[in-house]
Amino acid sequence: MKAKENVAGDRENKKNRLSLKLYYSYFLFKSSLSEWERVSLPIDPGVVLLDIAYVPDEPSGGFLLGTRQTLLETKDGENTWAPRSIPSSEEEDFNSISFKGKEGWIIGKPAILLYTADAGESWDRIPLSSQLPGDMVFIEATRDKSAEMVYL
Repeated sequence: MKAKENVAGDRENKKNRLSLKLYYSYFLFKSSLSEWERVSLPIDPGVVLLDIAYVPDEPSGGFLLGTRQTLLETKDGENTWAPRSIPSSEEEDFNSISFKGKEGWIIGKPAILLYTADAGESWDRIPLSSQLPGDMVFIEATRDKSAEMVYL
């Protein structure tokens, strides 16, 4: 089995963090440390992590997300990660997550858009048309109740 590398980055808050997937073990490099630190993640084999976001109003809080509807949350600054469940279909993959203040957005495929106003304590699904062109691959929270999405 070959090692797989997974670089996850929140465009602003995570510039100095890198995740490395090696035989389903994850390691986290923090710029304040001079070496890698192993972090245990409760995920199934085959899950690919795609994005990470931190809640600006809660410095120790953040989320990792990926395929197979994987959503993990930390409340202690990346020391531990716990799975979160969002009611939805099991066939969805989460592609991107972004926060501005306590407001957050998740997009995925098939077309799914989730919104939180309380730093991820609860998530609401925003209905989208199945006629949208392409797949949503990236989202960026921009201001109150607003975000920009990228389709491919």
